[in-house]
Amino acid sequence: MVVSPSIYIINSTDKTREPNMARINPNTTTNNPTSGHTMRNEFALFLSQLFSHNNGALYFNGVKATDLDVVPQAVKAWVQLHAQISSAQERNQHAYAMRLIEDAQVIQDTILKMNLKDAFNASLQDLLRG
Repeated sequence: MVVSPSIYIINSTDKTREPNMARINPNTTTNNPTSGHTMRNEFALFLSQLFSHNNGALYFNGVKATDLDVVPQAVKAWVQLHAQISSAQERNQHAYAMRLIEDAQVIQDTILKMNLKDAFNASLQDLLRG
């Protein structure tokens, strides 16, 4: 018995069936690199940097990172999470907003545990000033 695949694989020689960029709507909710506006998950990047830092494996320009080097990514993640929390609350997505609040709490707890509250607040003010 021959089973055909459920996924259509585009053959690069079949130009009549291959989607071209003009037919793809770049204004979708997915990360579409063709639109020029991809969504970065700053919280995931923060966690990645934090875990690398905690394992002694985080370097910037060939220099081992210090605790202060984690702060800029923490600020970016915090700002993005709070924008998402506000948006979720406006859409009455309260469970999603609560999950985002828990993520923001992780950032706050980490900053306090690393004794970086002053550096975090200064970096946050710099970012919000533009």
